[in-house]
Amino acid sequence: MSEQKQIQGWSDVQITPDMPVSVMVNFLNVLNQRLSAIENEIVVDFEGSKKTLTEIYAIQSKREAEAMAKAQAEQAEKKGE
Repeated sequence: MSEQKQIQGWSDVQITPDMPVSVMVNFLNVLNQRLSAIENEIVVDFEGSKKTLTEIYAIQSKREAEAMAKAQAEQAEKKGE
């Protein structure tokens, strides 16, 4: 009887230099989908209300973009003086 090969889980996957790029991209997409699913389920208290991690990251990203736009506007204003 031949030895059965154990089915690998995602934790057993190792990325090597000889892997095709498409395999690596597929692996990263699967990880991203799993992480996104987890982030959508984890709810924490954020500034006094319950939010998912996905919502918190969106708020933080929006705030960073607004801060960057404000800084750029201030720099443009200083150059125009």
